[in-house]
Amino acid sequence: MNADAKEPVALARRQESSGVPTRRPEGPPGALEAALLTFLQSKTPGSLVPIERRIFLTMAESAEFSGLPVVFLRRLIASGRLKALRTGAGWRISRAAIETLAGALTDASGTLTEHELRDMEMNRRRRQQA
Repeated sequence: MNADAKEPVALARRQESSGVPTRRPEGPPGALEAALLTFLQSKTPGSLVPIERRIFLTMAESAEFSGLPVVFLRRLIASGRLKALRTGAGWRISRAAIETLAGALTDASGTLTEHELRDMEMNRRRRQQA
């Protein structure tokens, strides 16, 4: 025997079939398989209902839908400017609230104080100079 050649090593042991089928025969899934399939579908990231048709969105979905950062949405919830529900799985924000948020954020002149308006104007001037 050559010194470079090695004897094959078995990594697994194969046993003969005991006659018990390992696969289910084709046909409708059983109750356990149907429940498992439903569970797995509920855990997939992409839901069957598109974001535009959902009533409530998660924080990540809300950020994606609105284009705003999650941190900013959390601040709006904490300040009371954005209504949200606290569930066991996290925050849920109604899609309608996000759609009305766009108008509220862009028309901020009526809700801002004189000091906030002055600060916004100063920041705008600084950006123009830079």
